[in-house]
Amino acid sequence: MTGIGKTAIAVQLVKQMSDKFDYVIWRSLRNCPVLEAFLSNLLQFFSQDGETELSPDRGDRLSQVMEYLRFFGPSAGRSHRCLLVVDDVQTIFSSGQLAGHYKDGYEDYRILWKQVGELSHNSCLLLNSWSAPREIASLAGENLPVRSFRLSGLGAAAGEILRDFGLADSAEWDSLITACSGNK
Repeated sequence: MTGIGKTAIAVQLVKQMSDKFDYVIWRSLRNCPVLEAFLSNLLQFFSQDGETELSPDRGDRLSQVMEYLRFFGPSAGRSHRCLLVVDDVQTIFSSGQLAGHYKDGYEDYRILWKQVGELSHNSCLLLNSWSAPREIASLAGENLPVRSFRLSGLGAAAGEILRDFGLADSAEWDSLITACSGNK
């Protein structure tokens, strides 16, 4: 749902957790880049020294990104933790379809999500979306390396926020909260 605060929560998480990671990378899929463009952008960030040559092959670029997530940094063999936040993932999904159904030309993202979820590394990927990609749902679990969290609006906590902002007519709070579905 739009406006529920997913990005705001992700921003707060990054602020609180950034000291646990060597590198924090935030990318948005709002403009719907195809996977090749997304991988190229990540590789340009990772190879800030300009030494990494971009392969024309998507599979090679995906392998390079996974290697950086495993062993990023100037010290060969030293593992560095990256936090990669990907916002607006829902923009690569088809509207009017089942949740997590990709638009034509964006199906290859499932390979990236699957590899990050299945391969061993010390980095974290945070996907921010209205719905989870199907690949994430199949890899998620309490004892698995992938977690999925669902936000459902403010509910009763919205009343406290309204009171804190000085809205005096508490009789109308429930109507306002319901009308806004807990969105900001």
